[in-house]
Amino acid sequence: MFDGAERAIHAAQEIGQAVAGIGLKIRAAVHTGEIELQGVYASWATRELLAGPPIGFADRGLRELKGLSEGRRVYLVERSG
Repeated sequence: MFDGAERAIHAAQEIGQAVAGIGLKIRAAVHTGEIELQGVYASWATRELLAGPPIGFADRGLRELKGLSEGRRVYLVERSG
């Protein structure tokens, strides 16, 4: 979390630029106010690939995701170590 929206936007831009150098693209959002979902989430496929120590996942149910016509099951990535 950031103490200002401008810092959050600059951080998102810098992260996007940093990962572009290794061929990755990100989608970032800045929200001001209450946080409904906090943390890192993964899809079912990602969970299946990484299941087991040291990464844990907690089922957070079906969620509506932007760009998809049907809800998808998402998992909260639990802190490791």
